[in-house]
Amino acid sequence: MKKTGCLIAFFILLYSCSTKEQEYESFNVLYCKETFQGLHYNVSDKIITYKEKMYSVKMIGYYINRRLNNVDIYRSDGILSYSNNELKSDKHLTKYIDIPLNRKIIILQKSLSDNGTVFTYEQKGDSIFVNRGNEIIIYVKEIL
Repeated sequence: MKKTGCLIAFFILLYSCSTKEQEYESFNVLYCKETFQGLHYNVSDKIITYKEKMYSVKMIGYYINRRLNNVDIYRSDGILSYSNNELKSDKHLTKYIDIPLNRKIIILQKSLSDNGTVFTYEQKGDSIFVNRGNEIIIYVKEIL
């Protein structure tokens, strides 16, 4: 009986050590929406191909030490950039663009936790793709 308990404890310890968990401190988050060839506004539009579909970047959040440093919003008339201080001073804008000012990203072997919301993901190189229908979210670890 005692051997069985020790054996179970050993396997639990072994399993917990084998589950790889990464926590991102500094990273970029790209929000992309599916687009079709020829339907982007200007040549500077960022187009990403993922699983044979084309996506245009709508917004990029730049996080340093889990805190939003600045955000770029891609519009037909150009890119609008806002700093963390500008977003803090305009709560309506922050709510409208719906981007968290503080973010905790934890990467597990088969799932990603973004401020407590869990997603399945696919990793390609240094990018992690979360598919959300006609939108994708791309997490890129920032190299400082």
